[in-house]
Amino acid sequence: MLLLKYPMENSDIELWKETLHNLVVTHATEQNKKLKEPVLIEGRRHVTGTEAINAYLEDLKDEVKSWWYCAC
Repeated sequence: MLLLKYPMENSDIELWKETLHNLVVTHATEQNKKLKEPVLIEGRRHVTGTEAINAYLEDLKDEVKSWWYCAC
């Protein structure tokens, strides 16, 4: 499961929520005003900051897309 923690709502957060929903991956979101920047947590992996989260989600989109085309 992915956990998205963020300090305050903004357009990036809304886009990330929509992306996670559209990818149909198990996720949760949590606002934490004590955070200085957003963090996406997957198990022990922590992806911190807007650019890093955007890159992670792009990679995730590619991975999920490959699942649909797998002829296993």
